[in-house]
Amino acid sequence: EEEGPTVGAALGAFVDPSPESCDVMATTTIQNAIDTAVAGNTVCVPDGTFNEDVNINKSISLIGSGATSTTVINGQAGGQVGAVGIAADSVTVSGFQINAAAGSVAALRITGAHTGATVSSNKITAGNGGGAVDTVGGQSNHTFSNNEFVGSAGAPIVYVNGLASVNVASANVDFTQNTFS
Repeated sequence: EEEGPTVGAALGAFVDPSPESCDVMATTTIQNAIDTAVAGNTVCVPDGTFNEDVNINKSISLIGSGATSTTVINGQAGGQVGAVGIAADSVTVSGFQINAAAGSVAALRITGAHTGATVSSNKITAGNGGGAVDTVGGQSNHTFSNNEFVGSAGAPIVYVNGLASVNVASANVDFTQNTFS
């Protein structure tokens, strides 16, 4: 019997990374592991709740243990930061529950004009008054796949800014197999 196509995020299909695929393991904080990593590394984050804002400022892969498990990032600062901020090209973020702090513009924020982000298999939840995902303009060649985006009243769930933000249009930002609520 043939099944129809999958519609929406299938978060349970995420496969935990094998230890040998990890260049750096987060032991105390995720930010400390990111700071230790070099471009091209895979930073793996075990199950746990991490109450911190994470700034990914180099081309790395940040991999959790799955959005349906207990790898949780709870944002702290609010404002323009985001619980997870992407500030580099060619960044991958997969396998997390990402929760924005109250008053944050978004749970995940791309903070400059960047290219090549892959955001997959996450549950990304807005804080009070903000969105799940927000970017400045100038985004290109990003893929958001197999995520669950949870919004809050009065704000867009996902907002990819364009020309008005940094006077650079955004292009080729693709969303496939996601769930929006």
